[in-house]
Amino acid sequence: MKYPVYASSPAAASLKGRVGVIKYPWKELEEGQSFLVPSGEGNWITISTACYKWSKKLGKKFRAVNHGADGIEVARLKVTNNE
Repeated sequence: MKYPVYASSPAAASLKGRVGVIKYPWKELEEGQSFLVPSGEGNWITISTACYKWSKKLGKKFRAVNHGADGIEVARLKVTNNE
């Protein structure tokens, strides 16, 4: 099937919403620092996947630790040559 090309609707062309918004402080995190995603705000799979993606994007190492009802801690790890 061939799909026709047409002008975008105003809703599709609008940049309103979360486009380009970074929710968590990945870039600001220094080695040895962490931030906590409160329980109910994010789920384990989403946060751990984000750790992997941001590690690749920034060339840094992030790890998620699930603390149950307290939330999910995201830590920036020190990268050594033998890791």
